[in-house]
Amino acid sequence: MAVGVRKNFLTIQYLRAFAALIVVLHHALGSLPQSASLVTGFTAGAAGVDIFFFISGFIMYVSARDEPAGEFVRRRIIRIVPLYWLATFMTFAYLNRRLVSLPDPEQLWHLGASLFFIPHYSPLDPGQIWPVVVPGWTLNFEMFFYAIFALGLLVRRLVPFVAATIGALVVTGQLLPSDNALWSTYTSLKMCEFLAGLLVARYALHVSRGWGIGLLLAGTILLMSSDMVDAPSVVKWGLPSAMMVIGAISIEWDNGVRESKFALMLGNASYSIYLFQIIGLVAGSRLSHSLQLGGLAGFLVHILGTMTIAIIAGLVAHHFLELPMTRFLRRHFFARGQETGQVLVAS
Repeated sequence: MAVGVRKNFLTIQYLRAFAALIVVLHHALGSLPQSASLVTGFTAGAAGVDIFFFISGFIMYVSARDEPAGEFVRRRIIRIVPLYWLATFMTFAYLNRRLVSLPDPEQLWHLGASLFFIPHYSPLDPGQIWPVVVPGWTLNFEMFFYAIFALGLLVRRLVPFVAATIGALVVTGQLLPSDNALWSTYTSLKMCEFLAGLLVARYALHVSRGWGIGLLLAGTILLMSSDMVDAPSVVKWGLPSAMMVIGAISIEWDNGVRESKFALMLGNASYSIYLFQIIGLVAGSRLSHSLQLGGLAGFLVHILGTMTIAIIAGLVAHHFLELPMTRFLRRHFFARGQETGQVLVAS
């Protein structure tokens, strides 16, 4: 199906909820001491990022392919930056809460580069290209994709420009690898996931509901068993993620899906859940430590406590921070009327 109309995809929101939750699960499992974890070697939760990237490429084409470049940039900044900056300042303050003087220059550079989505090695975690809010590393990819997308809108050759640019960067990165943070991020194979989502939105043929169900189930199974596959993440996680999204969209496009208010609520709040999951991780660890439970009980308290608190924190941030800030900025910085492209607000 070449997507020719704008449509509210409930399944996309459900998948965004799923993606955010499996990322939180992945981090909750990773925060457990190895001796206390009853699940080892399970890393598929990290694939939530790949789902987000594919969805972003798809939705940007569906909802923003006809926008003026300047308007597109303004919308993306309003959608992404305020909440991320707030989360960054809050996290930075928490990490430096014992300081009695100004942070050193390295910490200030870390903060500034994080705020402006500049990939860099973290002074707190040497060897990792992480901003202050660690999950924000994905936003470095997102914002770079948005910049390429905006240039495609500007030159009025959106799909060819984005495809050629990402293709050239990825090929060059494979031929000339480097440990430079900017280079390794902007030439990463993960950029292909944005491109794949965009190309599916532009060119993919519509498949029947039966095939859609098959793709969704097969993608889910492949994703959950991906730890048995020795391949780059763009293959073992990106391909199943694409199958899941294409399958879900095809099912909805064919006959529609039933609305789940709870899943839709989580999907709408997925950006906030993703950014503020640290609250759940810290609180969950403290809860399980204070109860001093071992075995299955301790494991379940840690995982369920972390995920529950992360969800609550995300919902609170979404309703009391994200939505008011976004509405205020849209109302005061959009002279052309209401927001367009209501298919999905992709993070």
